[in-house]
Amino acid sequence: MQTALRYLMMLQHIPRQPQKIDPASLREKLYRQGFDVSVRTIQRDLNELSDVFPLVTDERSKPYGWSFLADSPISLPSLDMPTALAVLLMEQQLKLLLPNAVLRKLQGNFSAARKLLEDTASGYESWQQRVHVVPRGVAVKPAEFQPLVLDAIYQAMEQGMQLQLSYNSRRNGEERKCSASPVGIVHRGAVTYLICQFDGKDDIRQLALQRIISIKVSKARAKLPANFDIRDYLHGARVANGLTNKNARVVLKFSSNVGHHLYETPLNDTQQIQNNGDNLIVSADLKLTDELLWWLLSFGAQVEVIEPKELRDELGSQASAMIKFYQYG
Repeated sequence: MQTALRYLMMLQHIPRQPQKIDPASLREKLYRQGFDVSVRTIQRDLNELSDVFPLVTDERSKPYGWSFLADSPISLPSLDMPTALAVLLMEQQLKLLLPNAVLRKLQGNFSAARKLLEDTASGYESWQQRVHVVPRGVAVKPAEFQPLVLDAIYQAMEQGMQLQLSYNSRRNGEERKCSASPVGIVHRGAVTYLICQFDGKDDIRQLALQRIISIKVSKARAKLPANFDIRDYLHGARVANGLTNKNARVVLKFSSNVGHHLYETPLNDTQQIQNNGDNLIVSADLKLTDELLWWLLSFGAQVEVIEPKELRDELGSQASAMIKFYQYG
């Protein structure tokens, strides 16, 4: 039994390529865990384990180091610092994207990564306090919803079942009940949406999770649209402000001090810039969407839409409506 435990502890300390560990260092780690064996014994153990596990030794220089093969599917190798940091950053981003059942299975990996960074003196232990992703624009609190809502949606999606739910209508605040087939989940800014098809309807709906009052997985099979791809749906969805979501050549006139950032962060590969001194004429092939409209409005009087007329008229309409709020006297 002791030999088997020693083997297990030893395997947990062996990293993947290109990192490596030599037998003397392994002996020190095992000694701290209560296994007092010689370097010669560890060398013999490694040779025996390499007959079963994808272990390799680097003999280019002494002391020889041992590693798991880089593409080995074995999960026993201990985390190195960069991997531990990556695991914790993944944890932050995956909380809403994965079902809780999957996150629970990954919790051991998250805990091991956190402990490694906390217990080891290196340049990585304070990395989470020094590196952060900041969303563009005003940061708002994420919309709150019941945790069981997301669990039920993921369960229904996994099992191919319908959902029975009630939700508050955004239009009039009334509670509505329905059966729906879940086709996807979308996280957009601070709001998470259920993409679904109501029973007996052909169109695809979006329900904000914070408006769902109750939800449970039905015994009825989901009725999913053929060949549905959420990326195609989002790419082709109509927008709310009267724009058509079509592709168009957009021509904009920026104040030079405001539009200069587009030299470094272009809109896309079709972008062209003409510098006229006091202003920049920026053109690019873009979709006429809400996001484009909101982005242009954020520049205020520092940008003018030249083309297309559809976008120019919509922005002008928005500007005219805003003027009414700020007329004095």
